[in-house]
Amino acid sequence: MQFLVAAAVLAMVAAAPQNGNQLDYQARPYYRPLATLRNHRQDLGDGNFNYEFLTENGIHVRAQGTPGYRGQSNINGFYSYPLTDGSYAEVRYVADELGYRADSRLIPSRRYRLDRHLLPFRLAEAQRRLQGTRTAF
Repeated sequence: MQFLVAAAVLAMVAAAPQNGNQLDYQARPYYRPLATLRNHRQDLGDGNFNYEFLTENGIHVRAQGTPGYRGQSNINGFYSYPLTDGSYAEVRYVADELGYRADSRLIPSRRYRLDRHLLPFRLAEAQRRLQGTRTAF
């Protein structure tokens, strides 16, 4: 029994943070605060609300909420952020009585999977149109 208590205490000591309450700033990169370019918020207090935020690095968030019939807020919104290749990721979502549903090209779904498989055929058709040739089928 004493061995188990000693092992538990040793495990807690080993799992404790090694630098106390101070953050290790040398091991972390410096992140400067981002400027907020747009900050619009409105809350009517009855479940109706909307907000919109835009930061200097391109992060954009917008949402609108209405009261649901079960007492919750139904939310429609979107957010977007820049990707490393220079394009933007955009996600549109709905949160209501039926749950959370998000829609984006980054989220695998049947609609975008089919679109991705048809893209080479659409490109080939566009090239044929530019060259003035007709398709054989």
